[in-house]
Amino acid sequence: MNRLAFHRRRATPAALLALALSGLSAAGARGQEARPAQAAVPAPSQWALSPQWWQSSDSDGLSIKKPGATAYYRWESGATWHGVEVQQQRYTQAGATLEGRSLAAVGQSVDPATWLGYGYRVAWSDGPERATWTGDGFWSGALGPRTQWGVFGTRDRVDSFKGLQAGLTFDLVGASLDHQLAPGLALTGAASATRFSDEQDRRQLRLRAVWDALPEQGITLQLHLKGQQGERDVAVRRYFNPERLQEGQVVVGWRKRWEGWQLTARVGSGAQRVDGGDSSPMRTGEALLQSPLRGNQFFKLRWGWSETQGISGPGYTYRSGDLSWVFRL
Repeated sequence: MNRLAFHRRRATPAALLALALSGLSAAGARGQEARPAQAAVPAPSQWALSPQWWQSSDSDGLSIKKPGATAYYRWESGATWHGVEVQQQRYTQAGATLEGRSLAAVGQSVDPATWLGYGYRVAWSDGPERATWTGDGFWSGALGPRTQWGVFGTRDRVDSFKGLQAGLTFDLVGASLDHQLAPGLALTGAASATRFSDEQDRRQLRLRAVWDALPEQGITLQLHLKGQQGERDVAVRRYFNPERLQEGQVVVGWRKRWEGWQLTARVGSGAQRVDGGDSSPMRTGEALLQSPLRGNQFFKLRWGWSETQGISGPGYTYRSGDLSWVFRL
């Protein structure tokens, strides 16, 4: 539910929006390069425990670390679970540090074949700077055998350092529509609107085409387009929200399974244009590894990287990674 929803590609909104955008993939392998693989747990409705680690760093010198753990009181599989999450957040830049903690109710119930269903995370966060509630959610369904719809929303902190110091938050709502144009070719469109607590606005339109180029090898070719309208006259810019942003990117996705291990990867290259200026290169990469179920446990490891425009101009780089380990009790 990031990386897509906000300038600093955050984990939770990123996952939700990627989920909403993945939709129909080509040749019936719907969104296989973007969607984490599911590890089936044979016994229904078990208790489980999952320690987690998430961290990121960028070329502006901001480092974010989020250790946490989730206790699942209902764990059926990687597609259906409900639990309670505790997490600590630590933000560091130029020798200054901000911290916060959160307690959240989390849950998901989707069809592992189509990824249609719902998911949520509702949390109370005590900082940095001020306490507030945050949350993510999505809900999706089918309009027919070739078309899916989805709605999604996020409320969270603005995680630039200046935004955190000011206690800024944002509220995002959006919807998506996926349609399989032909065997091997799918199209997804999504629109979202964001309201920031400092009274700035942002509107985004996204279009994604996915072609199942080599289905037996698990390779897809994709075209990603985005248009964004933000704010022009801002006295102090605490985060990246230009008046106009256009971007286009060609992406190659790959998925491989062997002996229960599952690897998903994608790399992309394209260009961005901000406020009618010259275009600048953008590059992205992401990989996810999931282990097979061994006894009562499995793990998932993800890594991502991007080079885009930022508040200081072109060449902004961002790296993130996370690890979760699930133990069935």
